[in-house]
This record gives sequence, C-alpha cells and structure tokens, in this order.
Amino acid sequence: MRAVTGASFYAPVEGELRELERRLLEVGRGAHPVFRDAVAHLFTTPGKLLRPTLVFLSSRFGPGQDREVVLNLAESLELVHTASLVHDDVVDRAAMRRNIQTVKSQFARPAQLGARRCRRSCGGAQKYSDREREVERRRRSHRR
Repeated sequence: MRAVTGASFYAPVEGELRELERRLLEVGRGAHPVFRDAVAHLFTTPGKLLRPTLVFLSSRFGPGQDREVVLNLAESLELVHTASLVHDDVVDRAAMRRNIQTVKSQFARPAQLGARRCRRSCGGAQKYSDREREVERRRRSHRR
C-alpha cells in the first residue's frame, strides 16, 4: 500500500505499518457495499503513510509504550487525514489524485452525500451556500 517502500525511514516501524495497513483494509468490512468499495479503493492505492510513521517513531521516545494505544492513534490519524482528502476532492470536484481516480469520481453521489454530512458534523469548515445557511438558521431556531 505504501508509495515509498524499502526506505530506511520506514524500516524501524515496518511491523507496525503492516499491522496498520491490515487494520485500514478492515475498516469497511461489514458496511454498506458502496462504503466498503470506497474504503477498499482508498486503502489499496499507494500512499506515503507519513503521519502514522511519525506516530510510531515518536511513540518510542516515551518511558513506555502501549502498542494497542499507539496503533489506534495512528489508525485514527490516517482515517481523519484520508477523510479530509476525500472531502477536498469532492469540494474541488477532482477526478484524479496522485494519478488515481478519486472516490468522488468513482462513487460520485454517495461520496458527495458523505462529505456533506462530514462537513456539517465537523462544524461547517466549508462555506455554506445562502440556501444551506438559511436551512441551518431555521433548524437552530427550532431547537430553542
């Protein structure tokens, strides 16, 4: 899965990276077929895994390390990073990322809906359109 393999930078954490790759491929297991296929598409394409590698390397500097906690942190970080890339591709209407078809272009409508939900649940980092802003304002006024 890694775009860069055999580099000395990754060598000290090779075992952790293999376990992380296994876990990432399991994320979509048992989910809706579109989600499962999108996850498989995302985590079988080559990536650098730089963030998890830095988590694994930096965990070795502390007094002790709980392997499971470190793996969970690295997995969470990679999932959030990947979700942000999918969101960017949807917002930018990108068809390709690193010469590979994006989730947005391969799974168009389901990916758009998921990104919209993510944007709203993440506090609306993307600017709302006037219509969306009005819908949000009405929804909030009904809660009071």
